[in-house]
Amino acid sequence: MFLTPYAGRTISNAIVTYPDTDIFTCVTNRMGNAKRCYQGEFSNNMDISHHVKTATMLERTQAHKCEEIKDRIIAGMCMIFPKSLWQNNKFDDFPIIHKIDNHLASFDVRFCEGIKGSMKKILGLYMWHSYRLGKSAADTAHLEVL
Repeated sequence: MFLTPYAGRTISNAIVTYPDTDIFTCVTNRMGNAKRCYQGEFSNNMDISHHVKTATMLERTQAHKCEEIKDRIIAGMCMIFPKSLWQNNKFDDFPIIHKIDNHLASFDVRFCEGIKGSMKKILGLYMWHSYRLGKSAADTAHLEVL
């Protein structure tokens, strides 16, 4: 969830500033990959006003900054990419979580495997994510194959 009225402008600025980037993502409060979380920490703070303050502060201080994503994985909660990338690398027809060669692979990991260009995290874009809300960060029930 966007937490400021200027998130669109922050995204637009990143696209203009880094035109050779294939896909962007955001900073968030809760993510299995803590590298995408603010200050590298999974947040259990459920006070939305706290997160709005964080989003506002990052938007003001980091609006034009991006960081290269070296592990080559962007979570499906925020993927910003041009239509041309989508036309050449669409989501597959498998379920969101799919077992491949005896391990689970989520749609976002599978999608990112097809992207060869630059991936960046927009440091001034902080979004709320309800990932594992009310559960421990280690909970994996949402990864069960149906």
